[in-house]
Amino acid sequence: MKRQSITFRIAFLNTVFMSLMVGFTLAVILTISETVITQNSQATLKNVVYDNVEEIRLKNGKLEFDDLEFEEDGVKSAIFDSEMQMIQGVSSTEFQLEHGFMDGAIQEVYVGTDIYIIYDRKIPNIDLWVRGIIVLYDAVREVRMLIISTVVILPIFVIIGTIGSYLIARNSLHPINKIVDTAKMITKGTDLTQRINLDSGGQELYELARTFDEMFDRLERSFDLEKQFVSDVSHEIRTPITVILAQCEFAKDSNIQDKNEAFEVITRQAGKMKRLIAELLMLSRMDRGFEKINLDKVNLSELLYEICDEQKIIMPCEIKMDIEKDIVITLDEMLINRLIINLISNAYKYSGDDGVIKVSLKKVHNGIDLLVEDNGIGIKKEDIAKIWRRFYQVEMSRSDKESMGLGLSMVSEIAKLHNAKVSVESEVGVGSCFKVEFETKNVD
Repeated sequence: MKRQSITFRIAFLNTVFMSLMVGFTLAVILTISETVITQNSQATLKNVVYDNVEEIRLKNGKLEFDDLEFEEDGVKSAIFDSEMQMIQGVSSTEFQLEHGFMDGAIQEVYVGTDIYIIYDRKIPNIDLWVRGIIVLYDAVREVRMLIISTVVILPIFVIIGTIGSYLIARNSLHPINKIVDTAKMITKGTDLTQRINLDSGGQELYELARTFDEMFDRLERSFDLEKQFVSDVSHEIRTPITVILAQCEFAKDSNIQDKNEAFEVITRQAGKMKRLIAELLMLSRMDRGFEKINLDKVNLSELLYEICDEQKIIMPCEIKMDIEKDIVITLDEMLINRLIINLISNAYKYSGDDGVIKVSLKKVHNGIDLLVEDNGIGIKKEDIAKIWRRFYQVEMSRSDKESMGLGLSMVSEIAKLHNAKVSVESEVGVGSCFKVEFETKNVD
């Protein structure tokens, strides 16, 4: 069974509701109107008859009539004797004389489509009656004609209301169609850059479209990161595998010494591949938000002293320290340890054995600044924005230590996880200064 659109359902339900509401309203109006008209007519009839009775007097055995009104406000009245013979009044056949007198009682008589209301009063101390009569049909007819006219034109208003509600619903729900069309384009095609970019519509639909756009942004980033990861791995592993295969072929027909050298090369390349894959996997987890961060209060000053002392043993260059004491900050010690080592290793790589590396830590008005400075080859201005890319290397370093170009990428990702900002200032031939700025809220 084909599902009806929301626009059709809204228009249909609005039409049904409007028809029921108008029909119910008309029924209530008709009922109330006839009741009110009947009550008003009876009250008018009683007043006219009562007034006429009050004007009749018997004086010196003679009847006196003062200012009698036998036709007033739609009420016809007359004076009758006990034999129902008219003595005075409006000559009319509408008095329904076949119905006997009933003092103070209301009688309703139906003649065809007409309704007659009869009211009788006996004149005190005189054997005379005053009968008044009013025809309800004349009073009710106008109300009924109005209702009939309304019923006739009701379908026109219902049709107009249906068309109006359909157009309003269609225009209101148009952004949803745009959302659906965009989602279909992304689903069927390969263009993940499509966005809804809703510039009109209600607040709820605008928020829905914005949420979808954010979801599409995350999907696009996720696919881009996946492609980047595959591209990075395939690019960087190609060289070690080629070397390993070449050394294996070389070792087949070589002597023992050459075989041992070949195995050393193979072992070194395999180790490089292992480190490469481990670092790429960590970066990938960071990109996707899967890398768990274990925040704890850490004395960053002591951590820096320990790392610098360890690096002095590994690196023959000079490492100077300008570290403010007892700076405690909330962070992931393992990840920050990796960040600091990567910055120091990067400084050593581009300054060499004769270089000087200065590590500083100090409190500032808006947080804490960690600086790693070197007097190496420096970075060109046009290259500064590129150094955070994976596998990017400025130029040949002064160190013989192998580098995969992932260190600064990892520094950037670790800084993001800690809501920290990393930046660099550099001058070619003078050196570079990398700065990591931690926010005040993380400082204890």
